[in-house]
Amino acid sequence: MSSPKEELDKIQELFSKAKYDEVQPLLKDYLSKYPENPLVYKLYGNVLAYTGYLNKARLVWKYALKKFPENTDILYNLALSGIVSGKPCKVYLKKLLDIKPDDMDAISMLAQIAKDNGNYKLSIKYWKQALELQPDNVEIMNNIGVSYAILSRYGQAAVWYKKALEIDDSYALAYFNLSNALYEIGEYQEALQNAEKSMELDPTTHAPQALSLIRQIKKNLEK
Repeated sequence: MSSPKEELDKIQELFSKAKYDEVQPLLKDYLSKYPENPLVYKLYGNVLAYTGYLNKARLVWKYALKKFPENTDILYNLALSGIVSGKPCKVYLKKLLDIKPDDMDAISMLAQIAKDNGNYKLSIKYWKQALELQPDNVEIMNNIGVSYAILSRYGQAAVWYKKALEIDDSYALAYFNLSNALYEIGEYQEALQNAEKSMELDPTTHAPQALSLIRQIKKNLEK
């Protein structure tokens, strides 16, 4: 007869190989015998979510949260699944951050929610908070720049794109966004260089938009 550890090891191995049909009955069996393991509730919910049963997954995680109200993994899964399904999520994120205030993923999620709701100043506040925890995260810098650009604060947007490029000079999206910001403030020559750089680094993603922007820039340079 297998020990609980051996059973859990097998479950985790199958889960890591995405063998969800095989692992689901093992998870149910394990929980019937050992119902006090929050990791197994998390995995069981994940299997349900990954196989298209997100609402059932949320029911599993909500049940688990009653048993383990301080479990940050379960809180995070409920928050993320709430965003995906349009269900409440902030309450889980805020509770998570009460327990673990330096959880950068949770803070970034709040920033994204604020941005999606059109509250760009709040999104900037959250992303700056996240950046304090991970000062070299260029995606967060880019996100801050995008929020400033949406607020038509193009000079500040450009500052943040440049910060990102100081750390990662191959970040094509930041070059493209910087080009747009510089175009808006009339820095056409520098905007042109950055548009060309974005297209050089990632032509598949940025060529169509970059070419359009380059045409606009050149028209202004010819005036």
